[in-house]
Amino acid sequence: MCSLTVLTMYFEIATKKLKSATAIVCTEKLTEEQTVVIDAVLQGGNIFFTGSAGTGKSFLLKKIINTLPPDVTVATASTGSAAFLVSGTTLHSFAGIGSGESTFERSIELASRPQVLQIWKKCKHLIIDEISMVDGKYFEKIEKVARVIRRNEKPFGGIQLILCGDFLQLPPVEKASKAMFCFQTKAWNSCNFKTFQLKKVHRQSDPIFINILDFIRFGKVTPEITKQLLATSKNSLNANGIIATRLCCHTREANLINQSQLQKLKSISKTFEAEDSDSTATKMLDEQSPVEKVLILKVGAQVMLLK
Repeated sequence: MCSLTVLTMYFEIATKKLKSATAIVCTEKLTEEQTVVIDAVLQGGNIFFTGSAGTGKSFLLKKIINTLPPDVTVATASTGSAAFLVSGTTLHSFAGIGSGESTFERSIELASRPQVLQIWKKCKHLIIDEISMVDGKYFEKIEKVARVIRRNEKPFGGIQLILCGDFLQLPPVEKASKAMFCFQTKAWNSCNFKTFQLKKVHRQSDPIFINILDFIRFGKVTPEITKQLLATSKNSLNANGIIATRLCCHTREANLINQSQLQKLKSISKTFEAEDSDSTATKMLDEQSPVEKVLILKVGAQVMLLK
C-alpha cells in the first residue's frame, strides 16, 4: 500500500555557548534515588548515574541541568539528537578539537582558539549524556586537553563531570574495531566517579514484563521468557488502514524497505532537500540525523514525525 517514510524536524545547536538564563528550581517531585543523585551533584565531585531503560535517567538529567548555575554549566551529549533532548550541544562541538584524530599538539591548538578556550575556562560543570557512545580514546584526549588549556592538573582541569548513560545499550560511535568504553580508560579511573544506579522503572508497571526486560538487557533469555514472548506474538492488530512500523537495526535496511513501499504508490513523487543554516555543521548533521538529507514523498505515503 503505502510507505513508512520518515520526516524529521532536526536541530543541532552548532554555536558553542553557555546557557545564560537564570537557574530554575526543580519543583516536580523526585524519587528518593533521584534525590540522592542530585544531592551528590550539588555536593561536588564527579558523578556517573546509570540505569536500564525507563528508570528516569533523562528526567533526572534535565532536573540536574536546571538546578546547576547555567552560566558555568555546559550540557552535552555524544550525538546531535541526544544533545537536542537536553537543549545542549554535542561533546565534539564543545571540545572544539574535531574528531579527535589529530595529534595532541594539534588538538591543543584547536582548543586554544579564543571562542573555544573561553568556554573551556568558564565551564565548571560538564554534563555528558549517552556517555556509553563516547569512545574511550576520545574521552582520554579531551581530558588531557582540559588539563593543559585550563592549566590545572586535576582530572579534566578541575571541571566537575556529570555523566549519564547505560553501557548495556549503545556502544561507542567509532568505526575502528578497537573502540573501547570510557570506563576502560585511565582518565575514567582518575576522575574517581561516584556511581549511582537508578533501579525503579517508571515506563512499565507490569512486573513480569519488567523482569523479562531485565533478563534481555544482560543477554539472558530463558525458556520461560521465550515462551512468554511467543505467547504474545500472534496477537492481531487493528490496522485501521495503517501499516505497522517495522523496527530495523540499520538505517540502510530501513531505507530499502521505505523505498520499496514508496515505489508501490502510483502517485507522483515530490522531492524535498534539507537546507542547513550552518554549512560547517552539515556533514555532522547528515551523519547524525535519523533521515536522509533528501526526502522523497508521494501522496498516500505514511509519514512519521521525529524530533
